[in-house]
Amino acid sequence: MKNNLLKKVSCAAIAVFMAATTAFSPFAVYALDGERGEVQDEKPPVNSVLNVTSTQEQPSVVNPDSPSDSDEKPVVTNNNIYITNYRVVDAGGNPVTKIVPGDKVIIAVTVIDERIENSSFGVPSGSQTSRIHINMTQGAFSINSAANITSKMRNTVTVPGNYEDYDAICYTVEFRDVVYQGGSPEFSFNVSYTGKTESGADSNMPLAVPQKLLSFNVTEAVDDVPAPTIILNSANYGKVATVGETFSLVTVATNTSENLELENVSLKIELPTGLNLSSGNSQILVGKVGKKGSINHTFSLVAEGVGNDTTSLPVKLIYTFEAFVNGKRTQYTSEQSLSINVQQPTRFSIQSSNIPSEVYMGSEGYASLQLVNKGKTTVYNVTAEIVSEQVSGSEVEFLGNIAPGTNSEAEFYFTANEMGTAVGKIVVTYEDASGKQSTLEREFSLNVMENISFDPGITDPVVVPEEPKTSPIVYILGLAVVAGAGGFVFYKKKKAKRLAELEEDDEDI
Repeated sequence: MKNNLLKKVSCAAIAVFMAATTAFSPFAVYALDGERGEVQDEKPPVNSVLNVTSTQEQPSVVNPDSPSDSDEKPVVTNNNIYITNYRVVDAGGNPVTKIVPGDKVIIAVTVIDERIENSSFGVPSGSQTSRIHINMTQGAFSINSAANITSKMRNTVTVPGNYEDYDAICYTVEFRDVVYQGGSPEFSFNVSYTGKTESGADSNMPLAVPQKLLSFNVTEAVDDVPAPTIILNSANYGKVATVGETFSLVTVATNTSENLELENVSLKIELPTGLNLSSGNSQILVGKVGKKGSINHTFSLVAEGVGNDTTSLPVKLIYTFEAFVNGKRTQYTSEQSLSINVQQPTRFSIQSSNIPSEVYMGSEGYASLQLVNKGKTTVYNVTAEIVSEQVSGSEVEFLGNIAPGTNSEAEFYFTANEMGTAVGKIVVTYEDASGKQSTLEREFSLNVMENISFDPGITDPVVVPEEPKTSPIVYILGLAVVAGAGGFVFYKKKKAKRLAELEEDDEDI
């Protein structure tokens, strides 16, 4: 009797307290303990924009853990179940005074069920229980798993019965990782129970009380956020794509919304004539993207059939996605455009070379290269030079730009510095239309020989050749010839004289 009297006194005092505060806040508010995630008694925050209004007729009910010295009984409705208070906090246990679509919060709701006496339920205060079954309805609020819903018994509440007062069950339901999707602020859930056997063991048989739907409104939740969109941050493929060569297009896009998560996100690429996929699919499924989340993907492409020297080809990226806006799942599309510069391949080469195999040390040597551009694009800033440790004196030759279908010659004059074998290479450097620098090389090997020099200050002695000695036989033969010739001459003269005399005799006759 003494205990019953104390309970009646406590209930009366609580009723007086609640009557004085009903005009300002009809429900007491609980906060989650930051370390253990438990619900603790706390007064509602000042200027809170979160208010609760149950869809059921609510009696004036006390905070079940508050002490009281009054002997008045609270005004309650027997055989009823109702929400007595709630609390909305963030993951750190801090009270949330504003919810916008996409926010993830923890909601703790305290329920009193006058239909069930605590003695028949058999779960002590402070214990978590699996006999309370909560099924949260998906609407303006959603939760990804039933495992994020837990129930914990609280101190009982004494209510008047038909014959005598009894202790009804009181418990708190905690909903973790609840996402506000926008629109109607109604939060609702179904409640049902299972009991215990006579031995006290858990039973899957439902108690003899019907399932109830409980709901309340977060009446000042904000849902006027802008519609979400996806923006392309970057698209990298290098400076230029070359016809016939595979290249990677790396794309990075962002969900611009700070409040909404995106679901069923997909990405499709639309390519113009001249660009094709070398591998992979033109459309991919990304899935869910968080607030301010990124969407990264790489496409493998190849340029084909581009006739011009260089050209710019348009590419379109189409993002489709869904989001909860104003309480409804809505589908959105975001189209992003970019351009890819494509060029013909460079066909620049060394056609021939003229490099000596031997040089004299200290003497000037000569070499040349014939360069030809067989491609459809100009090569720019062409230079050529000899690179060797044993050869010096050659300057870098600047040849400028070489147009398609033309050739050019590079000439070098150099000097070998040491005897033996001199090795090196002629390096040609050039740029394509995108500014990419490339090189051509032609190696060489020279035999460097000693150079023999003459001193002009030294005079060589003059060598007089000796007269050849004549044999006596030669002299005799010479005299014989001379004598014979002289005799012949004498004979001729004598014969001429005789003929002259005979002619004179004829005249005398």
